[in-house]
Amino acid sequence: MRFWALALSAAAWGTCWQTPNAELTGAGHCTVHTACIDALPARLAESRERTLQEATVPSLRADAVLAAMLHTSRTRAAEYIAAGRVEINHLPAEKPSAPVYEGDVFTVRGKGRFRLTALPGKSKKDRSIIEFFQY
Repeated sequence: MRFWALALSAAAWGTCWQTPNAELTGAGHCTVHTACIDALPARLAESRERTLQEATVPSLRADAVLAAMLHTSRTRAAEYIAAGRVEINHLPAEKPSAPVYEGDVFTVRGKGRFRLTALPGKSKKDRSIIEFFQY
């Protein structure tokens, strides 16, 4: 049997409510215990740092950039777009050959969300350098 603990932060809720403490005893088949705390633990309070990643792509097409972000092939990225699993700036991506721009947000259902943060220039082999991070 698993037991899960739910801690309500007084700072987040303003005041400590007694009602959830008394009424919330279970969720599904699990027993739930609640308690008021003064502050969140340090590991929960600190924000997760996003690591800026860099890659090179042959062109600034949606499938090429997406393939670099997902560390997969350009064909697989084109399949994700054709299946309707990709959104660019919260709109469905319709063609793998669609151009992408600095600041675009890629959402891939089942894989994550990415932001194309910068296009610093070209490499020695005339490939476009992209900088991105995953949310």
